[in-house]
Amino acid sequence: MKGLLYKELASLMGLYKKNLVLVGVIYGALSVMTRNNFFLFFGIWMMGFYSLSGFSLDDASGWGRYARTLPISDKQIVGAKFLTALVFMALALVYALVIGGVCWVVDSADYDWIEFLSGILLVTAVALLSVGLMFYFAVKFGPEKSRNYFMVAALAVFAVFFLAGQMGLLQPPSEGQMAEVLTWVGNHQALVPLAAIALAVLIFFFCYLAACAVYRRKEF
Repeated sequence: MKGLLYKELASLMGLYKKNLVLVGVIYGALSVMTRNNFFLFFGIWMMGFYSLSGFSLDDASGWGRYARTLPISDKQIVGAKFLTALVFMALALVYALVIGGVCWVVDSADYDWIEFLSGILLVTAVALLSVGLMFYFAVKFGPEKSRNYFMVAALAVFAVFFLAGQMGLLQPPSEGQMAEVLTWVGNHQALVPLAAIALAVLIFFFCYLAACAVYRRKEF
């Protein structure tokens, strides 16, 4: 498993090393100068999608066929992909915390750490959910088609809620109900991001299991 993880990381870092250094410098500078956390949040999501390139590299090199001859299981092969995505997002998360600390040192009076940490957790949850689905689609349909299937899935979810609202199955909350929700969220600022992370981790793990089942039946 360590060898598989090293292979994934070495391949991706060889491909993106210069790009990551450039993006890290630019995003960090913009975050500090503008006091805008968007660049730090986006970096977490971006790193997860960078790791998707490992599937394209494998297809180009014929890795899938060669891997079948090695004494490694399907779960280990797929697991290395998902673990690489976690490593990439973890690196972006650590980077965001470091730059966030720099922003706090520069402007400690106006920097809201609670809002910053809540934002990081929510963005990480979205990144885990997105990457998990993308990786499943990459295993099932290939890396080139995975983005299209992901967009179709996202649009399908939006369409379900939109049509349900048009048909009257979903009613918008009243002002009183909305005020109650906002009050509850304000009183449980830590609970909402943690719940989002827990749900995203569960879906990410389910996508891993589903990808293993698909990979087991693939022919190269």
